[in-house]
Amino acid sequence: MNPMISVIVPVYKVEKYIDRCLESLINQDFDSFEIILVDDGSPDNCGNICDEYSKKFGFIKVVHKKNGGLSSARNVGLEVASGSYICFVDSDDWLDSHALSALYKIAIDNNAEIVSGSYKLAKDSRVKNKSKNNVKIYDRDDALEYYLRQGMSNIISEYPAWSKLYKAELFEGERFPVGQLYEDVVTVFKLIKKTKVYAKTEKIIYYYFQNTSSITHNKFKMADMDAIKIGEQLVEETQRENPRI
Repeated sequence: MNPMISVIVPVYKVEKYIDRCLESLINQDFDSFEIILVDDGSPDNCGNICDEYSKKFGFIKVVHKKNGGLSSARNVGLEVASGSYICFVDSDDWLDSHALSALYKIAIDNNAEIVSGSYKLAKDSRVKNKSKNNVKIYDRDDALEYYLRQGMSNIISEYPAWSKLYKAELFEGERFPVGQLYEDVVTVFKLIKKTKVYAKTEKIIYYYFQNTSSITHNKFKMADMDAIKIGEQLVEETQRENPRI
C-alpha cells in the first residue's frame, strides 16, 4: 500500500544538522509516509548517515547522485516518490511533530490541493511553538492574488517549496528549474495556478534554521535582482490570464 505522504529531503553538506532533521521526521504523529533522502553528492559523511537511517527504518529511501543543486535533488525525489501528497524539507531544518498530520487533515477536510503552513526562524530545537491553528481557504484566483499583492513584498518567505503539502498530481509536467536562483518562486506559482482550493494555516509546522551564512542573510547582491525580475514576470503572466488580479 502506497504511503499518503512522500517527504523529500535534499541532502548536501549538513553533517552537523541532518540528525536533527531526520529525528523530527521519524517522530511525526502520522503513520502513513515515506522519507526520500536525496544525497546530492555531499562530500562529507551525509551519504553514510542517510544509509544508516535507511537500514534502521524501512520507510526511508536513499538516492545517491552527482551534485546538481537543490532543484536537481528535489526533481530526483519527485521521480522516486509514491505518495499521494508531497512535502519538502531542507536537511538543516526540521518539522514540528504534528506537522504532517496537521497539513494532511486540513487538505482532506477542505479538499485542498496545496496546504501552506507557517514557519519560524530558529537556531535550535528548543524553540517553543505557541502558534494558532487558524485556517484560511482560497480559491485559485484569490490565492494568486494574495501572493501577488501581499507576498511579493517578501518573496522569499512567501514562496518556499517547504512548509507546504502538495497533491502529488500537481507535479505532473512540472519540475524545479535547475540552476536558477529562487527556484521555488516560479514553481510554486505554477502549482498554485493548477489548484482549485488553496489552504493556509497560521500553525507553525516548520522550523527554518537561522544560519547567518545562508544566502538570505547576506548583503544584497546583483544576483538578487533575479527575485525582482521573477516577480515582475509572474505579475505580467497572471494579469494576461486574469485582468481582475
